[in-house]
Amino acid sequence: VDGLQALEKLVQEKVLRSAAYAGAKVFYDEMRLRVPVDEGQLYGAIYHYHLKDKSDATHQFYAIGPNKKKAPHWYNVEYGHWRVNKVTFKNGRWYFSRERLPAPVWVPGKPYVRPTYDAKVQVALTAMKRRFNERLSEVIKELKP
Repeated sequence: VDGLQALEKLVQEKVLRSAAYAGAKVFYDEMRLRVPVDEGQLYGAIYHYHLKDKSDATHQFYAIGPNKKKAPHWYNVEYGHWRVNKVTFKNGRWYFSRERLPAPVWVPGKPYVRPTYDAKVQVALTAMKRRFNERLSEVIKELKP
């Protein structure tokens, strides 16, 4: 009984978070590949973060996605938006003016959050199961006298 209780504690402390991170890393890597720009605020704002306040001994949570403070325009890129000002592209950068367009122009979205999930959910689950089994084997070896 003592051995099982020790194993349970080690699984909660060392195995679950590691397995959850393996799945989060799969989504994080894919989202960085799918974000429509290779540099700039949006690309740099993609993150993965352990949610300590939602996690407990039996559940571990990670947030994966754009940091809304670093890239508040993430929603416009994902879903599209109406552009009302003139923009120019010069030297590899977009420049936004205050000059208004005669009529708003619809800028279609370039989804990257939703397709990331659809494309990698099974891969993430497989990575989590694999990492869970690896860490569990390591923890069991630690327990053996």
